[in-house]
Amino acid sequence: MKFKELKKSTLYQTSDFDDMEVFLCVSRGGKKQLEPLCFMGMAPGVDPVMIVLGGLTEIQRMVEAGEMSKPEGYIESSVSDPTLFDESDEGH
Repeated sequence: MKFKELKKSTLYQTSDFDDMEVFLCVSRGGKKQLEPLCFMGMAPGVDPVMIVLGGLTEIQRMVEAGEMSKPEGYIESSVSDPTLFDESDEGH
């Protein structure tokens, strides 16, 4: 997906969505899982330049690797976060 396509896909949304959380849908161990979207940035040292969306697990990796300090509201990777749901969870 190109960035222009991403922007265009959000144009039809109403302002009612402005305060909604944004999640990434990923697959781990063959199961669908939702992960909070935490950042958007540029991939360093990549040519051509590309935009990267990052989730909670990447923030956790960067904190644990000493690449960044813990941001406000940080969730330790050892903690089970109820905002992460896999397809076996009822009601999600």
